[in-house]
Amino acid sequence: MLSDELILRVHDVAKAFGGLVAVDHAHLELHRGQLIGLIGPNGAGKTTLFNLIAGYYAPDAGTITFEGHEIAGMKPYDVCRLGIARTFQTTKPFLECTTIENILVGALLREPSVKKAESIAERIVDLLDLGAVAQARGSELSVPNRKLLEVGRTIATGSTLLLLDEPMAGLVPTEKEQVLKVLRRINADGRSIIIVEHDMRAVMSLCSHIVLLDRGKVLLEGTPQQVTEDPRAIAAYLGDDYAAASN
Repeated sequence: MLSDELILRVHDVAKAFGGLVAVDHAHLELHRGQLIGLIGPNGAGKTTLFNLIAGYYAPDAGTITFEGHEIAGMKPYDVCRLGIARTFQTTKPFLECTTIENILVGALLREPSVKKAESIAERIVDLLDLGAVAQARGSELSVPNRKLLEVGRTIATGSTLLLLDEPMAGLVPTEKEQVLKVLRRINADGRSIIIVEHDMRAVMSLCSHIVLLDRGKVLLEGTPQQVTEDPRAIAAYLGDDYAAASN
């Protein structure tokens, strides 16, 4: 459930790689229970911003505050211990381990007992509708189940903020619906989510707030309706065809 409590604040954050500015003094705020869509064209800086929040890169400028802690420049494992976990565009399950065992790895971040970690993993398998493949090896999982497995490992860490990088990429419409159903359930269970995704119909139906990045800058933000009706969003990313179809 969305609250008024601000848990993440990205302020004036910048990151360059040589002469390439990937994130250009960007800002973002997230309240507890909120589900934000981070959108924009390829190369807009979305994944780099995720990497900055999650600790994979240190920003060149700006601050990132989570739950009252300044986390800019912290190591990924320390950021995760504070409560932020992320997925990646390419799924990488442990191929010889079962679904339960893959998720169990995430639970061991906070739970030293393997037995208790396995119990946590079993509950997450149920939450993600992965019961039918709970004992299947990672190498045997379908693409949508691998995507859900990645999400499951982030939940297992006990994180309250999930950064999901294209969890529906490569899926057909029925598979996307399965993922959307699960993400809504996770959000209703109390976790905040920022999602990067290129399927605009999925994002607009899922998220309450949209942030559009373009060339590393936050071009605009607002409700899905506000963004889809904004000429700047249409020109920079959505296109006239999407705008026409959504009206």
